[in-house]
Amino acid sequence: MPRIPDDIIDNIREASDITEVIGEHVQLRQNGNSMVGLCPFHEEKTPSFTVNPGLQMFKCFGCGEGGSVFKFLQKIDNISFYEAVKRLSDRTSIPLPKSSDHSGKTDPHFTDAIFQANELAQRFYHYVLLNDVKGKQALAYLKSRNVSNDIIQQFGIGYAPGNKNEKWDELIRVAQKKQINFETLARSGLALKTKKGNKIDRFRGRLVFPIRNNSNKTIGFGGRVIEAGQEPKYLNSPETPIYQKSRVVYGLDTAKEAIRHSKSAIVVEGYMDVISLAQAGVQNVVATSGTALTEHQCMAIDRFADRIALLFDGDSAGSNAALRGVEVLLSTGIETRIVSLPDEHDPDTFVQSQGVNALQNLLVEGSPLLKFYMQNLAKKYDLKTNSGKTKALGDLVPLLAKTRNALHRDLMLTEISQRLAVDENILRNEISKNMLRHDSSKRTHIDTQISHKSVTSDIPRREKEFIGFLLKNQKFLLKTVSSLKPEYLESKACQRILQKLFELIDQNSPIDSARLTDQPELSDLAPLVSECVTFGFSEDTLTNYWEESISSFHRRYIEKIITEKRQELTEAQIDGNNLKAKNLSEEINKLNTEKHLAN
Repeated sequence: MPRIPDDIIDNIREASDITEVIGEHVQLRQNGNSMVGLCPFHEEKTPSFTVNPGLQMFKCFGCGEGGSVFKFLQKIDNISFYEAVKRLSDRTSIPLPKSSDHSGKTDPHFTDAIFQANELAQRFYHYVLLNDVKGKQALAYLKSRNVSNDIIQQFGIGYAPGNKNEKWDELIRVAQKKQINFETLARSGLALKTKKGNKIDRFRGRLVFPIRNNSNKTIGFGGRVIEAGQEPKYLNSPETPIYQKSRVVYGLDTAKEAIRHSKSAIVVEGYMDVISLAQAGVQNVVATSGTALTEHQCMAIDRFADRIALLFDGDSAGSNAALRGVEVLLSTGIETRIVSLPDEHDPDTFVQSQGVNALQNLLVEGSPLLKFYMQNLAKKYDLKTNSGKTKALGDLVPLLAKTRNALHRDLMLTEISQRLAVDENILRNEISKNMLRHDSSKRTHIDTQISHKSVTSDIPRREKEFIGFLLKNQKFLLKTVSSLKPEYLESKACQRILQKLFELIDQNSPIDSARLTDQPELSDLAPLVSECVTFGFSEDTLTNYWEESISSFHRRYIEKIITEKRQELTEAQIDGNNLKAKNLSEEINKLNTEKHLAN
């Protein structure tokens, strides 16, 4: 991939407001000179994620992730550095050099190319719906559902041509004209080969709903038939490097501001439910796209909402998928109510016939999460009998054991013991046993989450402090070059950072922490750099701190060499090599003198 000139990257970084970019994914609040919020990269209830607008850096003290605004986009959307720069280039209207353009023509495996293929498909489908005779029937269907042009535009709805009277490769041919090949389309989930080897579009003769990430980039599609007899009724994109359905919440890209404002989210089952409610003026609505709610989806919603309402059709509230979502929400501790519509209604028909106020009343009267779950257990087991209670507890105990928030778990435990008339202490003992049984797998999960944190915690604090000191007090950089060698530091990671700083000084290149993390050779050290710059220093003691640090690093390095030489001396004496022993003794004496001078 062509390298983008550093000055272009610098201009784009400086023109990008990191708090604005991250604020589209994380609900941030002011905390002194920084902004804090819940980390989007690991599960937490207490904010440990910090954004420093002055340094243009983010840092999570929970999982250890950190870096520049580019690093954040790479991580949150699973994209390459180039694509992150390209996005902010478009956002800031700072063009990239044409020679740096990377269309993905030669390598369809780049996520950049998959994003481009999805964006092309969305524009094509949307155009066909609104401007092509092929989309006339699909547009008429939307109008029959009272969907306005504004809502069609807001959600980017389109039509994929290819019914029985149309060609089945229209997207493939359009993409070829834009120099996006079949392999890229196939990897993007937009095209496939038949058993006979024919290349065809995946979505044909369907209304299509773009699935977008929080950066408003199309990452997949949901398709719905508009003609009777076509199967399956619903067709979704397969999973790709940029689309994992268990992590994506449909409509969150358009609803997040309304959710943030109202502090609540309504979760429905399908695309048309979201669109129908949005048409009625209810904007804080998202969907699970027909799948059971997952932990990742709960985390995504929880970043913007304090409360969730699960809105079900009357005939689906007790389904297995619905109950699995309820179980996930119970374990997360998010305040949730369950709202079941009358049997004859879905969200669209209910709002059309009863109005928005009636829906809002239902949301207020919704059943608390645990109460709803217990009611379903009562349908499943006879809770008046000991056998039924035992079976119900068999469902409840593992659920309580998985609940991460101890206070939330304790409150649920008390309520369950009262509802089932079971001794609370016995219930506590059962939960403790279950938690111990799953402790090893839980520990593995935690270890994975804090891998970055563990790596940086093994590095001497003084070395991390010193790197941060140099980045914040660059007047000491030049004298550090002549006073300290990178190998004087114990940590290989800090050695690499210091060596890069020395190279930038030698090249007379600008230095700042965000720019440092975007250097290709240091991209893996972005979490470490972001931690280094969190240390503070008193203006009155800067010189003393620098002198003490240089002396400490030098002295410790000499002590390390002396230890190694003494080991060699012992071996030489054992081998009877008197000449080598004599030379080593002299070296050790010189090193001791140097160590004394370093004090």
